[in-house]
Amino acid sequence: MDIQVSSYIAQEFNLYNDGRIPLIDSLETYDGTAIPFKDISGGTDLFVYFDTSGCPPCKELAFKALSEYKTKKPDSRISLLLENVRNRDLLVMQKELHDSYIFLKIRKFPFKKVDKEDEMLSPVFFQIDSTGVFTNCFKVDLNHPEDLKEYIERI
Repeated sequence: MDIQVSSYIAQEFNLYNDGRIPLIDSLETYDGTAIPFKDISGGTDLFVYFDTSGCPPCKELAFKALSEYKTKKPDSRISLLLENVRNRDLLVMQKELHDSYIFLKIRKFPFKKVDKEDEMLSPVFFQIDSTGVFTNCFKVDLNHPEDLKEYIERI
């Protein structure tokens, strides 16, 4: 069952792409090594996209929710897809939090053009099901922090 708390992006995306995640071929590690999205999508329980130049309070809210999720599901694998991040910063984050998250640099988030509410996305949580379908999308909304809490409890 898809979570419908914040379904706008998912609905628009499904209209154009039949529910399939678009090709994301620009993931990189801190040292610039390219990693195909398909290599991480199958083993990741939760993806979170961050534009590092985006809303700081939204990012803080998202990391608090991720901490709660990790407490609830300590063995979960979470991949953070970061846009507008320097490789050195990515390296520091990976060293400090390597047990909790997988940090990857993304050059262009495929849903950025879909989001009509603002130019700069707040963090976006999503999952990929076993058939490669984009599911359980949630965009962090600072005006409704209770929705993020509900989302974390339901996934």
